[in-house]
Amino acid sequence: MKIAVIELECHAEVLRSTILLFFKLPTYQLTVFTTTEIVAEAGLSVESTARLNVILKNSNEKESAFLKRNVDLINKHNYLLINTLQRKFYIYNNLKITIPIAVRVHNSHFYWSEIFQFKKYRLAKFKLLIKEIYKLEILQRKQFLKKVNYFFFSSENTFAYAIHQYPLLNSKAYLFPLNFQDSISSVSKGNEKTLIVPGKVDSLRKDLNFLSEFVKLLHEKPLDFQINLIFLGITEGEKANRFIENIMQYSSRSLKIVHFTNIVALDTYNNYFKLSDVVLCPIYTHTVFQLSKEIYGKTKVSGGVNDAINFGKWCFVPSSYLVDITLNKQILNYDSVEDLYDLVKNKLTNISEIPLQVMDSPYHVENQRSFIQTIFK
Repeated sequence: MKIAVIELECHAEVLRSTILLFFKLPTYQLTVFTTTEIVAEAGLSVESTARLNVILKNSNEKESAFLKRNVDLINKHNYLLINTLQRKFYIYNNLKITIPIAVRVHNSHFYWSEIFQFKKYRLAKFKLLIKEIYKLEILQRKQFLKKVNYFFFSSENTFAYAIHQYPLLNSKAYLFPLNFQDSISSVSKGNEKTLIVPGKVDSLRKDLNFLSEFVKLLHEKPLDFQINLIFLGITEGEKANRFIENIMQYSSRSLKIVHFTNIVALDTYNNYFKLSDVVLCPIYTHTVFQLSKEIYGKTKVSGGVNDAINFGKWCFVPSSYLVDITLNKQILNYDSVEDLYDLVKNKLTNISEIPLQVMDSPYHVENQRSFIQTIFK
């Protein structure tokens, strides 16, 4: 069975998980159409094997030209899986794709809302609005989505929300996280504990005021461990830089704070994640993607939460983040800074293992393998 996979935009981690998952079934061959940057970020080899062929876009080549010159090769596969699709829908409308198409959904409202939901048009957003209207992006998007055979949702809650909000999806929507519990790790038994905050440090995605209060509390009420607090992503923007400057005053022998000024390499990211004891995701659950309002836990999933599932780590999210029932013993909600402090203290003090995903969980690898064989047959 031959699957063509397109990842030309941004989700290197999803591409990597996709390859790892399909490779657990020996009868599947993948051809991946992507970029040099995404391959590097995903830590993939471009060397072709019997089961994996990587086709790279030239650095100065437009996406439309790249896909057009490869459309015949794409059509020689049994299925096309598009891992990320959030712009330039007209390119896909102009391609003569003759095989069934599957698309992974990252932002439900962006795909199916009939109106512009974002009203505060700063200059960048105003330019985007003009572009949407000029290129008829909403119509192009709507036209292409009608051609899609399967929509894959990354969590139980985003799946349930989408089919309730948009009944037209009932016959095309499937729960398929493309992410699975790949390993389980206990909280370390030594006196040194590692807390990570995954993803970019910026004021749009993360509640930096909340994080400041949490770091201050760790300083004022030290835990019985040496704490390594790792901000596992590039620090971007003036507010984020001021935040880092502010919290560094609390750095001490018992509280070591690490941050990055450049994009974190995949190996570094993975190594810190493997070493971590607790994952903190103090995200704003209400966010905006392009001109659409999105809600973490309802219309989209946090990448940090997905990574916590994959690496088998305790993960804490705000109470406004709707956690899948399957995951609510591993992904825990907090209500306040003090509540988060108590959760961290409890998990670091009372050593316990992450609960294994049961067979019927969508995050169990065997369940996802079975799904692949059901859909891609």
